This record gives sequence, C-alpha cells and structure tokens, in this order.
Amino acid sequence: MNGELVVWEEHRLAFERLQDRLQRRGAGAARAAEEASAHFVAFDLIRLSGTDTTAWPYQRRRAALESVFAARRVSAPWALSPSTTDPATVRERLTWAAVGVEGIVFKRLDSTYQPLVRGWLKYKVRETTVPGTICATTLPSPTLSSFRRLAWSTCARTWRSTG
Repeated sequence: MNGELVVWEEHRLAFERLQDRLQRRGAGAARAAEEASAHFVAFDLIRLSGTDTTAWPYQRRRAALESVFAARRVSAPWALSPSTTDPATVRERLTWAAVGVEGIVFKRLDSTYQPLVRGWLKYKVRETTVPGTICATTLPSPTLSSFRRLAWSTCARTWRSTG
C-alpha cells in the first residue's frame, strides 16, 4: 500500500504532533506514540498478494484497495482515503480546511503507478504556514473539465509550508 501516517488530535490533523514523534528516540518516542497515536491512511495499492499492481490503471488499483479493506475488515489505525469522481463531493471536501485538509489530489483514472514520478496534481484551498494536509489530483484527460473521468482523492498528506 501507498499512504501516509497522520495524527488526529482535537478534531483536526496535527502535523506538528507527527513531526514531534519522528524526532524522538527510545522512551521519549514510546511516550509520544502513546500521547499522539498515528493512523495509516492508504491511497494506493502497489502490490496485492505478491502481484505487482503498478502497471494497473489507478481505477483498477483503487477498486482492489477498496476490496482489501472490505474483505479484511480493515479498521483503525488503518484508514482508506476517500475518493470520488463526483464534482459536488469534491466541492464539499474543499471545505474541510478547518480539520487540516488543505486541498484535493487529482489522479488520472487510467494512470499507472510510477515510483519516484509525481503522477498527480494538487489543488490547495489556500496557502498557509499552519501545519496541515495536502491532497493532489491525477487526471484521465489533459483538461480539468471532465470531472466524471477524474479520481478526486482527499488524502491525508501532512505538510508544513515554509512561508
């Protein structure tokens, strides 16, 4: 699976708490993990039962990822990143800034997974120096006008803007 670690605190994503955990070692790291438990948010599937899925189109990888979560009844601390091709849902998710979501990730439905290649675009709601979440986009066509052919994924990619 491809995804990210997030820390949820006081009804928002807390990037600074995750950063704090990553900087600690030994007993301090164990304490930080107890105080700020992390969750893994999955947004892509790279291997399935030993099979390399990177050549599969995103739409097929996403369906397989959803099937894994459903069949294995995966739950916290694991989470499946929400995904949609519905423009109204995308507009609603753009209002999630108060909980640390800064934008949307767009992935092409027909795109393959290419390691070390950014195969998506990101739309940020606003610029900020407050820690938060980025989400990106991957497109099935060269334009953004065809919403039905886009996979809009509200991912939990945490980041900090340097200004």
